[in-house]
Amino acid sequence: RPIVSFGPTVAALFNWDRKGRLQDRELAGSFQVELTGETEIELSRVETFERFSGLTFRPHGTELSVETEWLKWLAVEAAYAWGTAVNHDPAPSLAPFLGRAREAEVSLTARPTPRLRLDQRYLVSRLDSAAARVFAERRLRTRLTYQFTRFLSLRAIVDYKAVVPDPTLTDEEHERQWSADVLLTYLVNPGTAIYLGYIDQYENVGIVAGNPSSLRRTGQPETSVGRQWFAKVSYLLRF
Repeated sequence: RPIVSFGPTVAALFNWDRKGRLQDRELAGSFQVELTGETEIELSRVETFERFSGLTFRPHGTELSVETEWLKWLAVEAAYAWGTAVNHDPAPSLAPFLGRAREAEVSLTARPTPRLRLDQRYLVSRLDSAAARVFAERRLRTRLTYQFTRFLSLRAIVDYKAVVPDPTLTDEEHERQWSADVLLTYLVNPGTAIYLGYIDQYENVGIVAGNPSSLRRTGQPETSVGRQWFAKVSYLLRF
């Protein structure tokens, strides 16, 4: 039969402060179906109560997710969520408010050979008010791992993030950044290893001359804000 198992899950979370006043409440329910081929489909719903900055909000969300490993060399995950969320960082002239929220995520894991693994993840989310978009955020991550031998492996990660806000509705900055992370590992056992790595991160910032100098946002992430070479050695002592 194609259906391996199915059934509901419910959960509840309550937080009170020292005076007994409710701070957060989360009521969640989901229904999951597990199919053959390592395939799962889940539909969930969350109703929330949140106390923030002296105000109370009742955001909610619905999410549909699918994941499968029908092919041995390829795994796919996808999720889409919609509902409402709180703008916790409003513009200085505004109070926190509830807006329409949407989020979509797709992940791929490919293993074309036993030694090579490629992970790709893309996430996009946005928050809208009644009349305009509050902000939109995009995240992209590419991760490549190659196992040369049983002990020697190489891992490389590239991350990209972009936040495009509306300054009349939120105090978020127009942020763009990307980073590269490379790690070479010689692993004898989980406690004994040698690591050699390199990290570099770029942001859309520029230096404004002055006394003191300051930073300003630019169009593209062309300024290196964190570059580092590192080496680490660990050794496991057994008694």
